[in-house]
Amino acid sequence: MLSENDWTGTIPETFSLLTQLKKLQIDEFTRTNGGLEGTLPELSGLSQITLVSFGGNKLSGTIPKAFLDSATSISEEVQIILTGNKLTGTLPASLSRFDNLIIDVTNNQINAIAPSICEKEKWMRDRVGLYGCDALLCPLGTHNSHGRQSNNDMPCLPCSGMNTAEFLGSVECTLDSAKNQEREILLKFYNSCNGPNWHKQQNWTSPDVDICHWEGLSCSRGKSIDSMLLGANNIEGTPPKELFDLPALEWLWLYSNQISFSFDGIGNATKLRSLILDSTGLSSIQGIGEAKSLIELEVRFNKLQGPLPRELAQLGNIESLSISDNELTGSLPRWLENLENLRKLRLGSNKLSGPLLSFASSSQLISLDLSENMLSGPIPTNLLEKSSGNSDIFIDLSDNQLTGTVPASLNRFEQLTLYLRNNNFEAISPEVCTNAAWNDGDVGDFGCDGLLCPQGSFGPLGRQSKGSGGECQPCAENEYVGRTECSSGFFAFHRTMLGLLIIICAAFTLIHL
Repeated sequence: MLSENDWTGTIPETFSLLTQLKKLQIDEFTRTNGGLEGTLPELSGLSQITLVSFGGNKLSGTIPKAFLDSATSISEEVQIILTGNKLTGTLPASLSRFDNLIIDVTNNQINAIAPSICEKEKWMRDRVGLYGCDALLCPLGTHNSHGRQSNNDMPCLPCSGMNTAEFLGSVECTLDSAKNQEREILLKFYNSCNGPNWHKQQNWTSPDVDICHWEGLSCSRGKSIDSMLLGANNIEGTPPKELFDLPALEWLWLYSNQISFSFDGIGNATKLRSLILDSTGLSSIQGIGEAKSLIELEVRFNKLQGPLPRELAQLGNIESLSISDNELTGSLPRWLENLENLRKLRLGSNKLSGPLLSFASSSQLISLDLSENMLSGPIPTNLLEKSSGNSDIFIDLSDNQLTGTVPASLNRFEQLTLYLRNNNFEAISPEVCTNAAWNDGDVGDFGCDGLLCPQGSFGPLGRQSKGSGGECQPCAENEYVGRTECSSGFFAFHRTMLGLLIIICAAFTLIHL
C-alpha cells in the first residue's frame, strides 16, 4: 500500500511485471501536493490482482478495454477504485468479464456506460440487480453524495435551477456555465424589450427555474434553447443581436410584435431553421443573406419596399419564403428560379410588375402565390415544368394583368388548386377543363367554369364552385373570363357622369348667351 504520500508523475508500466501482486493502492484523498497524472495503464500482467485503488489522483483519458485483462480471479470479488480522477469516455463493456466486481468510478468525467455492464446483477454486491446502472453511476443531470445509488434511502436526485451534473456519477451539482450564458442573453432580451408587460412571461427571470421552463422557450434535450415562440406577446424595442449567439436556436418566432428587428449577427445562428417576423413593422432585411441555415422565412404584413432584395438569393437551403403584403416593386428576379430547394413562395399583395416567370427549373416548387400584383403577359407554357405532376400543386395568380389563354400545358398536373380571377384572360384551353380533381373537384363538377366564369358573366369567386357564393351570373359587358364584378356598373357610372357633364356644359353655354 502506497497511499497518502505526495507521489507525482505517471503510473509505471513496470507494475505489470508484478505478476503475483494481489493489492495495489496508491490513493491521494487527503494530500494536496501530489497526485499521479497521465493515463490509466492496462496492468495486463497482474493475474492475481483482487484490488486496484487509484482514487483521488489526476488520472485522465479513458479506461483501457484491456484493463486487468489477465486477471484470473474473475469469479471472486474484485475491487477497482478510480473515484475522484479525470477519467473520460465510456465504462467499457470489456469489464463485464468479471462476475463479482465492485467498481467506483464516480466523480470523474464519464459520459456513458456500456449496456452489458448494467446487466451484471451481482456487481456492487447485488446492487446492480436492484438499481441497474444507477448502482454504478448516477445518470446525467442527477447526483448524490456517493455519486451512485447504494440503498433505497439514497437515490440519485435531479439537479435544479441553473445547476446541472454534466457527467455520470456526480457527487454534486454545479452551475452550468453554458446555460448561464444563455440565461444572460435572455435577460438582456427581456429587459430591453418591455419584458414586464409581455403577455407570456411565466418563470422569466426566476433564478430557481431552468431557462428550458421559461414560457415560450424550449430546449434541445434539456440542455440549450432551441426555440423561442413568442409571437403576439407585446414585445417592444430592439431584440439584442446576442439572440443569434444561442448555440442551438432553430425556431425564432416574433411575429405580431412592434419591434425594430436587425439581422446583424444572424450568421452566428448556425442552426436557425425558421424565422417568422410577420407584422413587426420591418422595413429592411439587410443581412439576411448570412442566415445560411434558414429553411423557412416569413416577413409578411410589413413595410418592405423596392425590388425583391438580392440577398435572398444566398439562402441556398430555403424551402418556404413568404414576403406577401408588403410594398415590393419591380419585376420578378431571375435568381428566384435558382433557389433549388424552394417549395413554397408567397409574394402576393405587393406591387410587382412585368412578366410572370416560368419557374421551369424549380423542381421542388409546389406552392406559388403571386396574387394581387401587377404582373402582365401570358402564363408561360412551361410554368413549373419540373415540378412533379403527382404533387398537390397550389398556384394563385389572381388579381394581376395577365393576358392570353390559360395554357393546355397545365394539364400535366393531376392535383391542382388554380386561382386566376380578375386578370385579362380571353379563353381557357379546353384540355385543362377535364381534370376532375382540380379546385377541390369544382372542375369535375363544372368544367371550365370551375376555373373561371366565362365571358359575359361574373361571380364572387370569379369561378363556379360548390361553396357559398360560387355562381357565375350573366353580365354582357364582361369581355374577359374570370371576373368577380359586372363591368356594367362601371359603364353605367361613367355614362351618368358623362350625361351630367353634358348638362352642366349646356347650362353654362345658356348662361353666357
